[in-house]
Amino acid sequence: MNFLWVFVVFGVLFIAESVIIHLFGAKNIKYTRYFDRSAVFVGDCASMIEEISNDKPLPLPWVRVESKLSPFMRFRTAKDEYLLASAYHKSLFSLGAYKKITRSHNITFTHRGAYTLDSVSMTTGDLIGVVVKSESMKVDSEIIVYPAIEGVNLPQLPTTKWQGDTIVNRFVLEDPFAVNGIRGYMPGDAMKTVHWKASARTGDLYVKTYDHTAFSKLIICLNIQFSAAQWDQLSAEDAEAMEYSVSQTAALALDALSRGMEVGLWSNACIERGQNPRPVRLLPGGGEAQRELILDTLARLILFRVENIHTMLSADVDSGVTGMDYAVLSRYVTDEMRAAGDALIHAGNRVAFVPLEGRLDDAQKNA
Repeated sequence: MNFLWVFVVFGVLFIAESVIIHLFGAKNIKYTRYFDRSAVFVGDCASMIEEISNDKPLPLPWVRVESKLSPFMRFRTAKDEYLLASAYHKSLFSLGAYKKITRSHNITFTHRGAYTLDSVSMTTGDLIGVVVKSESMKVDSEIIVYPAIEGVNLPQLPTTKWQGDTIVNRFVLEDPFAVNGIRGYMPGDAMKTVHWKASARTGDLYVKTYDHTAFSKLIICLNIQFSAAQWDQLSAEDAEAMEYSVSQTAALALDALSRGMEVGLWSNACIERGQNPRPVRLLPGGGEAQRELILDTLARLILFRVENIHTMLSADVDSGVTGMDYAVLSRYVTDEMRAAGDALIHAGNRVAFVPLEGRLDDAQKNA
């Protein structure tokens, strides 16, 4: 008889606990997930941080949080081993009353891209899991993974052309900091150019003369077609090789920016598919903001050919672009591309076709 009463009491308590968990378990639970860095390069590690809190007096036996993650996210274990993320990532918590738990997962990213965490599925249940309740929760976190640049060979540009801040023989722009001599004063010379010491010493007016500086504006044109016959999306094998070309483009852009050049980015790929995808056109610019813009664009680049590269170059001719340096990075060159390049040269630009070859894995093995 006593055993029966114990059984009844436990049964009532179990039912009560299940009903309470079902009605109130998911209430006043706060969950956030974010990365500790906004951007990393391929191969770098970032922390994905989870924070969950139970803001009520009811303890929760278990809470399971599930979400779909990219297979290019590799989780680092305490033993310094790396595990590939499965289709779904699961975290299990036991939350006491008014308790908050924070967890950090070290992740290495193996592919460029924009990784967005937008929603998770949260499940609560009773002690033995007979009664469970699931609901979707919104999270809003993103990390940008830039193309790999470690071990990447820079494309070889013509050594006599793009050298950044370069002294040239033709007039471009007088550099007030590059004085190369003096000459006699001539009508129209600005008084600020007078060399007063030389004038006082000789008794005649002399003015300073200056070198001329060309601040080159470089447009890097990345052709993501693997061959002239390729249409739309690349095959898996060609896409793997083209990833190396994206990395070469990033490395070249960073190198040119570090030399003080203004750098722009053209590509016949896109960053959004949609109904009317547009090719990439980033106007030349310099500084840290341009560096981040170029890297962000290359991270989001979709290897889907929107139009031929010679069509993009011809459009610049039609638009009257002049005074630019073009580096056309491509795995092939056609007569149409050369004709568009010649037209740009005739319009007052400089154009070089830079051959691309190799793969990222091979470059890293040889680094």
